Amino acid sequence: MEDEEHEVYGQEIPVDGEDVDMGAGGDDAAKVRDAPVAAAATRPAPLSRSRTPNPNAGTDPIRVQLHELDEMKRRLKEMEEEAAALREMQAKVAKEMQ
Repeated sequence: MEDEEHEVYGQEIPVDGEDVDMGAGGDDAAKVRDAPVAAAATRPAPLSRSRTPNPNAGTDPIRVQLHELDEMKRRLKEMEEEAAALREMQAKVAKEMQ
């Protein structure tokens, strides 16, 4: 488990009781806030999901851009579905706590 990386966290998974440097994220958070598009563009796709192969890679720049747009739409749809599922779970937990 020492060499595992968390899919979202992107770094080693901290072990309970281990010291964690919370001050280092401040500068990175400001950079991400100021440039969210750049951060999203440089983020690699999760390893658990495979990307759709691009049969037109390196041919027509417009086709490449359209393929990239389709990929972004697919990822956005996945994120929206995940967000909806999280909202449902949150509502369920809130209802159970009342």
